[in-house]
Amino acid sequence: MIDSWAAVDVAAPAEGTMAAVDVDGTFVAIGTLDGTLVAFDETCTHRACPLTDGVLADGGIYIDDRGVESKRFDVRDGQGIALLKRAGIEIGFISGRLSGAVRYRARELGIKLIYQGVGKKAETYERIKRRTGLKDENIAYIGDDIMDIPILRAVGLAITVPSGWPGVRPVVDYVTEAKGGRGAVREISELIISAQARRRI
Repeated sequence: MIDSWAAVDVAAPAEGTMAAVDVDGTFVAIGTLDGTLVAFDETCTHRACPLTDGVLADGGIYIDDRGVESKRFDVRDGQGIALLKRAGIEIGFISGRLSGAVRYRARELGIKLIYQGVGKKAETYERIKRRTGLKDENIAYIGDDIMDIPILRAVGLAITVPSGWPGVRPVVDYVTEAKGGRGAVREISELIISAQARRRI
């Protein structure tokens, strides 16, 4: 349902990208998906929380009385990442937000491919492929929102979480049973390791 209309002076973003527009003090995200301009405000309608990372963290931002931001991470997800690394699988993070908590968690897990504050995730994905020498078909990617769609369409294994934006589901191969920030990464790590073990037999 449309509550109100507002004219904004901004060019339509390129396919699969988003732009932030301030409309009378309200942050609005606009993007282009399959040639259609889409717009939504900063509150995610299906999760009722700010639009933030929803795969490794639970989608919430915790701010203390000093204004210090923190995030909640699931220990099982960290164990899943450790299992993947032990199996020789390189892990990377691409996030539209800048977060010291994510940087700290990545360092704690020994993850070297970490890109934050990314406006165009697809460009960063291409940079990662050049850096690692990996091809699309050798990459699994977990994404939960419109900015992830170009990458999800390209990779060999496209994954989302149950709380992801509904528009992501048609382009993924797998939806986790566990929620983002609540064991989804661990679930995927076990899936990948099991698949590799079956392939070796």
